[in-house]
Order: sequence, then structure tokens, then C-alpha cells
Amino acid sequence: MFKKIKYYFKQNLILSLRNNMIIYMTVFPILLALGLSFFMPNVTEIETTIAVDNTIEQNKIDKLEDYGNVITYNNLDALKERVNQWDDVAGITKMDGKYNIILEGNEPEETAEMSEAVLSLIINQNNQYSFNYASLEKDNSSMVELAGSLVLLTIILIAGLTIGLGIIDEKENDVINALSVSPISLKEFILSKSIISIFFAVVLSFITVFIMVGNSVNYWLVLIAVLASVKIGIIWGFLIGGIADNLIGAIGVIKSTALFLIAVPMASVYTPIKFHWVYYIFPNYWAFKSYQNIFNQNQWINFNYASIITFIFSLGLLLVLTPYFKRKLNIR
Repeated sequence: MFKKIKYYFKQNLILSLRNNMIIYMTVFPILLALGLSFFMPNVTEIETTIAVDNTIEQNKIDKLEDYGNVITYNNLDALKERVNQWDDVAGITKMDGKYNIILEGNEPEETAEMSEAVLSLIINQNNQYSFNYASLEKDNSSMVELAGSLVLLTIILIAGLTIGLGIIDEKENDVINALSVSPISLKEFILSKSIISIFFAVVLSFITVFIMVGNSVNYWLVLIAVLASVKIGIIWGFLIGGIADNLIGAIGVIKSTALFLIAVPMASVYTPIKFHWVYYIFPNYWAFKSYQNIFNQNQWINFNYASIITFIFSLGLLLVLTPYFKRKLNIR
């Protein structure tokens, strides 16, 4: 069994490296990571936004609006929830006569300095105010967290595409028909294809994460998260290869399904936490949560919990769909 898997793995790896489209897809996340590594340090300079609650006087809010966009919230909890979102926004509240600047703790130093400088300008100079900083203790920038998580999700999907496009190539060259009468079983076929997908996913994940954040994350967590979630890409790849009979058909399947795989995690970013239960049935949601924990472990769902659920959900889905793959690929 293992000899057949090893042989078929080598054959598929050689074919993958000869496929220009697969080569382009494997280079794409590296180029994306390079672009993001240059873009992210400057993203906070695009717009200045300050969040305040109802303890801040209206005349102070009016003056704050001269320096940027001001968002007002009805209470401190709503203010903290806004500060915790993915962008770098400082919150301002007033307690016991003191103005408190609330930060996540992962913002650039300039965010804190800007907040204090703006307050110093608008507060009546005749009154002596002191400032307190309340940090929500995040480590990395929320932009790094969001971008890094999306890049890892993209890599998982690209790893799956290597399977799907490989099967399409075998169909177009009648290799798949030859496999149906060969000694290889469906289990061995899936394993040999999956090993290639895992290989691409792990290598690309390590390279892109290093480009984006260097040694500031735990690479054991990267490995665990990728291994737990790579089955999502594997399932997608076999679905593409099973449904489509040629490259044109494969492109149609990719267009109709890729949006869903990306849209669910992206929608969760902008959905209040109390409504996240609607995403619980989707393994790509849990995978995205495990990725977020790599870059920022102060999540409301911890890394172990998200990774275990991702592994169980995706493995269960793979087992459920295996009979479908057997029927579509006609491999015993």
C-alpha cells in the first residue's frame, strides 16, 4: 500500500511541477505576503478615527471632529467592542474627572501618542487633566491578524486546487480511466493526492507567515492549524475534480464555490460576537478562528478549541463525501 502511495505521490508531484497554473498559484500567496508586508505598516495612516462614549462632552466631540472621524457610543461596553475591532482605533471615555484612552494594546505607538496629543489640544488649558491608558492586551496589529488569516485560508484553498486541477488533467488525458482498472484503491488515491496538498500547504504557510511577521508567532501553532484545516482544501479539490470534466468546467466550479469559502470567515469579522453561532456549522469559520489565534491569542475562542473543531468537522465531511468521490471518479 505505502509503496503504491509513494509511487503515485511522486508521479503527481512531477505533474504538478510541470503545470504552469499550479506553479502560478503556489507563487501567488508568496507575492501576496510580500505586498502585504509593505502595505500593512502604512495602513493606519490612511484615516484617523477616534471612538468616544456618552461621557465625553459634546463640545469636546465637536473639537475632536476637526482632527478626524469621531464615532460616538452609548456606553463603555460598546466603546470597548469598537476598539477591539480589526483596525487601530483608540477609544476615549471619562471616569472620575479623568479622560481614559482605551487601546487594544497592539496599536502602533503613534496611535497612543496621537490620541493624547489631540486631547491635549482640545481640552481647556485652564483645567489640569491627567490621562490613563487602559490596554486590552493584544500583541499583534489587527490588520496583521486579518491579513495573515486570509492568506493562510487562501493557501489551504490553493493546496486543494492542486488536487482538483490534477484530477482534471488526468481526466482530459484519460489517465483516470486507466486508474479505474489499476491496483490502486480509492483510499490510496485520496491519500497520495492529500499528501501533495499537505506538502504545499505547510511549505507555503511557513514561507508566507515568515515574510509577514518574521519570528513573532509560534510556528508550531502554524503547523497545527494547517494540518487541522487542510482537509477543507482537500475536500474542495476532490469536489472540483469530481464535478468538472475539463478545465472550463473546473473554472466554473471554482467560481461558484470559492466565494462561499472566503465569504463566511470575512462575514464573521464584521458580525457581532453574539451572532457568531450562525457560523458554527462551517469548518472554514473554525479554521479562520484558529488562524486568528496564531497572530493574536486573545480571542474569545481559543486556539485549541478552534483547531479541534476544525479537524473534526472537516474529517467528518471528508468521510461523508468519500462515497460520492468514489462514484464520480470510478475508482474502486
